[in-house]
Amino acid sequence: MKLSAPSCGAALSLVLAACGEDVGVGELFGSATHAGTGDDASGGETVGSAGDTTAGADDGTPDSSGGVDSGGIKLDVAAADDGGAGPGCHKVDFLFVVDNSGSMEDEQTNLIASFPLFMNTIENTLEADDYHIMVVDTDGLFGSQGVQQWLCSPDPTCCESGCTMWPAGTCNGHPCYDWSECDKVIGGGRVSTPQNVSCNLQGGERYIVDGQPDLANTFDCLARVGINGDGYEVQMEAMLEALGPQNGAGQCNEGFVRDDAVLVVVLITDEEDAPNDQGIDYDENSPGDPASWKDTIVQIKNGDDTAVVVLGLIGDTDVPGGVCPPLQAGSPIGGEPSPRLRQFVEPLGDHGVWGSVCEANYDPFFQQAVGLIDTTCDDFDPPG
Repeated sequence: MKLSAPSCGAALSLVLAACGEDVGVGELFGSATHAGTGDDASGGETVGSAGDTTAGADDGTPDSSGGVDSGGIKLDVAAADDGGAGPGCHKVDFLFVVDNSGSMEDEQTNLIASFPLFMNTIENTLEADDYHIMVVDTDGLFGSQGVQQWLCSPDPTCCESGCTMWPAGTCNGHPCYDWSECDKVIGGGRVSTPQNVSCNLQGGERYIVDGQPDLANTFDCLARVGINGDGYEVQMEAMLEALGPQNGAGQCNEGFVRDDAVLVVVLITDEEDAPNDQGIDYDENSPGDPASWKDTIVQIKNGDDTAVVVLGLIGDTDVPGGVCPPLQAGSPIGGEPSPRLRQFVEPLGDHGVWGSVCEANYDPFFQQAVGLIDTTCDDFDPPG
C-alpha cells in the first residue's frame, strides 16, 4: 500500500494537522506499510523535503529548556527517572542496522544527511526525553558464523587473519588495528570508524545516550560503516544479535534495550537478507524466516508487539513502480528485490513501514515515520 499525504509546508505540521484540516496521525499513518518517498511512480503524494523544516543554529551551549544543541539537534539531557508514571513512552531505543557492503556509500550518505531533521522532529514531537541510539553493520569484522569480513586493515591486502599470524602485529609493514572482541562480533554496537578511529561515545557504552556532545557528527561517525563489508549481508542476524544475546548482562550492548522504552529498528540496505543469487542457501545466512524474526523482537519486548516500530529502507526492484533499478555487480546503483525483508516489516501492520533505499532523499520517509513512532509512543503503557 502506498502512503499518501498532503503536501503541507513544514514537515512537522504533518504530525499536527494536514493543510489546516482536522486529520489525526492515525489516519495518515495507521495502516500504511509502504511509504512513498520523493517522486512516487504510482502517483502517491509525499510530504515535503528537508527544505520545509530546518534545524536551528547550533552554538554548542545549553538552551533555556535544559537541553543541549548538538549539530542542530536538541536532545534533552537525561532527566531524573519519573518512575514510569502514566501511559506514553518516555524513552525510545533506536537501532540502526546499516549495510556495509560495496554498493552502500550513497545510501549511508543519505542516511547521515537525513538524521538531524529526523531527530529534531522526533524531539519536538514525542513526549519522550530519554534516547538510546545504536548502529550496527551487517557483518561485523568477522561476519556471520565466523566468516571474516572482506574489510582488510590497515592495508588492502591485509585481512584480520594476516594480522594475527604475524608475531610483530603488522601486515605488509603496517601496524595492525587493535580491535576489541565486541568490534568483531555480529550485532556489536559500533564505537569507531572502519579505520578504528574512535567516535567518542560518552558513558562507556556501545550506543549513544542522552547528553552526547555533537550528536550529528557522532552519528555521522558511527553510520559511515564503510563499503568493505561481506557481500552476503546478514541484516536480520545483526538485528537479532544486537537486541538479544549482545544485549545481555556483561555482553557488548548491555543495557541498550529497556523494558520501559519503545524500540525503533531502522534497516538500511540495498540487498535482500541472505541473497541466493550466487547459489547461497538462505539457511547458511541469517537464521529463521520473516515470521520468526518478528516473533523474536516481540519476545525481546516481553511479548508486547505495540512496543516495537520497524522502518525499512530496502530494495524495491520487484515492486510495481519501484524506484530501484536492478543492482548490477560492481555498480553502486540499484537494489535487489527484498521480499523477505518486506515480509518482516509488513506483518507489523501499524508498527511497520518501508520505503525505497534508492530514493535520492530520505527526509520524506523519516518525516512520515515520525507520525508512526509518535502514535506508538502515545499508546505505549510501560511495565510497572
